[in-house]
Amino acid sequence: EAVEGQVDVPLPRREHALAPACDDELLEELRDRYGQLPEEAQHLLQVASIRLKAWRCGMARVRVKKNEAHLVMRPGRMLQRSEIEALVRATPNKLAFDVTDSFRVIEHLKPQDRLGQVDTLLGCLVQALLDQEPATAG
Repeated sequence: EAVEGQVDVPLPRREHALAPACDDELLEELRDRYGQLPEEAQHLLQVASIRLKAWRCGMARVRVKKNEAHLVMRPGRMLQRSEIEALVRATPNKLAFDVTDSFRVIEHLKPQDRLGQVDTLLGCLVQALLDQEPATAG
């Protein structure tokens, strides 16, 4: 795995600082243009994806180290029951929640593809948030 030791992903205050969004469409376009991306480039895109999803979910910081990921919410942001339920359903990994100083989700990671596991968990949280938004009239 490309990541050794600790990865601390500080999050910017504004979403536009993360443009362009790192989604499957962008990754496919890059592969079409340049072929198979080097591992370092894939890692960079995965970190950008994590940062974007974390920002959208109200995270202040994501820290991945050894076998745990700590997802720390911005001050005043707590997860709703439906969001917690979505996270629990979305991952086979053990989750813990801590509210000592700020709301924190702790994901116990399997050794392989740790960033991928965090990215998947955040993707499920983004989807849970989207599911809660009222449908707009067209």
